[in-house]
Amino acid sequence: MSHHPRKDKPYWPHWYIHGRLYDLEPWLEKHPGGADFLQRCRGTDCTAAFEAHHLRMPKAQAMLSRFEIQTDEPIPKSPWPQFDWSRYAELRERVAKRLEAVGWQPGASLRGRILAIVALLINLAIPFIWAEAGAWAVVLAVVYAMNMIIMTGFGHVFLHLNTHWQHLGDLGGFSSHTWKTEHCLGHHLYTNHPVYDPDVTKLLPIVHFTPNQHTPMQRFAPFFIVPLYAFAFMILRLARPFEMWRDPHNWQVRLIWYIIGSFGWLILWWAVGYLWVGILLECLASFMFLSITLSNHNHETCHTPFHRQDFITHQMNTCYDFGCTNYWSSMVFNAFLGSQTLHHLFPTLDPAYYTIVEEELHKMGYAYERHAFWPAYWDHLVFVTRKDKLHET
Repeated sequence: MSHHPRKDKPYWPHWYIHGRLYDLEPWLEKHPGGADFLQRCRGTDCTAAFEAHHLRMPKAQAMLSRFEIQTDEPIPKSPWPQFDWSRYAELRERVAKRLEAVGWQPGASLRGRILAIVALLINLAIPFIWAEAGAWAVVLAVVYAMNMIIMTGFGHVFLHLNTHWQHLGDLGGFSSHTWKTEHCLGHHLYTNHPVYDPDVTKLLPIVHFTPNQHTPMQRFAPFFIVPLYAFAFMILRLARPFEMWRDPHNWQVRLIWYIIGSFGWLILWWAVGYLWVGILLECLASFMFLSITLSNHNHETCHTPFHRQDFITHQMNTCYDFGCTNYWSSMVFNAFLGSQTLHHLFPTLDPAYYTIVEEELHKMGYAYERHAFWPAYWDHLVFVTRKDKLHET
């Protein structure tokens, strides 16, 4: 296995984008996405990160040109997997024009913030309602687990939007600053790659133990492994405060939120005399969350060798969409975790605008199948590759 290019840093101390070197040091503290992402990318080929995280590309490109370095020395070849960006650039311009027409502004939508608060308040109230639940206990258990997933889903979305609302992820007991940058710069760009995607290399090695083979064991592995992962996830939550303590980025504030999110729920359950119920429901929420996470990425492609390919096709092939673009049903049924292709293509876009991305993909010839579910408005979106129109180079 080759060395991870983030350790090699062949372009240190500069940044390499589309074959050119840039000195972004003066821009670090002014970067709207935060200095941390630029620091992580320093010395590497960050073309993919630049392309995928700047929806208003002309503005970002104009800013970038101010920091280009002119050099006569030969620039080393990038060790990173490369993509063909032409189709993605067209999609980005199409989507940007549509967003401008509807008055889009970067950041989390008001609707999303309100719903996240509502989900939080419901979960705070359920332990106290439980004592009087009686026959409604099963319903409350499902509502509690679903609300935990919704909160975590919102926290994940807000994490990408670089807003303080991302602390909902800490309240869901999963977030840390290190994971945030690795997730955005690794998993979202090189999905399922066995070296460059830390979410795969750290979390899902067992699911991929049969490279390039879709065996019965691999097909049904999640049903047996996810419960173990759910338990392991709970154990990792005990260990993550030590990881956050080593992280110099505002760790005191994040640690407080994380401790509240990881153990505050259990304190509420203990206060009403149902600690074991709270522990079981926490495991249930973790089980459901990890089941969704394991299911919405196409793990058959995990060990597929990388080659130069259309970035849109790459995301379609490495994500498995079992959700929809209807905002309300997507939030209720899978907290936006079922629209992974759209999310991977535009990670800094609020899910309220996913329908625009879907429509523009269809216009460009990227096909999808619709599977009608009950209720009828929940359209199940599944992308498929159209060999007659999509060509890898």
